[in-house]
Amino acid sequence: RSNAFTMEVDVNITEGGSAALVFGAANKTVPVGGWSGANVNYNDNNFRVFGGVSPEPQAAIKGEDRTKLHLKLEMETDGSFVYSFGEQDGTPRTLTGRIANWKGGYVGLLTFQSAATFSNFQFEDRSNFDAEDTSTVEPLPASCEVSGTDFRSLRPELVETDADTVHMQSTGGDHFAIYDGMD
Repeated sequence: RSNAFTMEVDVNITEGGSAALVFGAANKTVPVGGWSGANVNYNDNNFRVFGGVSPEPQAAIKGEDRTKLHLKLEMETDGSFVYSFGEQDGTPRTLTGRIANWKGGYVGLLTFQSAATFSNFQFEDRSNFDAEDTSTVEPLPASCEVSGTDFRSLRPELVETDADTVHMQSTGGDHFAIYDGMD
């Protein structure tokens, strides 16, 4: 869990048109309700932040290549954020705002009716919780491939690996698994 952090990743959308940084998830095993996202959606032609922020800040896609994206979110304990996005070697654009009643939560990566490779994931935790609400951070791999259609049904099964890349695939129904060494 984290309530102040910087999270960034390179993204290559390989199928579909949507990828996101997820944050503020209230429950890491059943992430239903109570989460926010900083995403890119080529179907809606925008970058935006949603979940707990009104109005939702958004900006039109301006020709950014879906295979060379870089997404970065800087979150503060008061709920204020800066979402930077663009191509990996380009000049980023930003959206700013504030999540109402921000308490923090779990972070992750998401696709919606899409598949993507996430690489060069970086996470800096600057959490400041009360003594009775201590922070725990479980590291994500440096690179992973994510496929899936519905974050609300995501119940990941983590497979320990020393590999540089892990893959997350649907195993049918509403279950997913993470694998390493897939071709």
